[in-house]
Amino acid sequence: MTEFEIKRLTKRVADLEKGYKDLSTVYGQQKLISFETVSRSIGAFEHAKSGMQALYESIENIEGIMRQTAKAIDSLAKGQAHLSGMVIKCVERIDELEQKNTGKDHP
Repeated sequence: MTEFEIKRLTKRVADLEKGYKDLSTVYGQQKLISFETVSRSIGAFEHAKSGMQALYESIENIEGIMRQTAKAIDSLAKGQAHLSGMVIKCVERIDELEQKNTGKDHP
């Protein structure tokens, strides 16, 4: 091997070592960036998951309130129907009493 070839090979080896170091550095940085990205994605997912859980619980609470409201409205409707029936009976009784009194008072 000539001196020129040895210098050329030595330079190529040095270039390859530098390239390997650069590549290793970039690879290490990419691994770190990937790890940070995955970690942040997991954190965002957990945050979204807890938000969805809170939303689900809120919806369940609203459904419970709606059921209670429906029961209360049903109860009020039954009470209104009963009250209407009592008012009708009272009006009928008043009519009966007025007819009896009208018949006695007027010849």
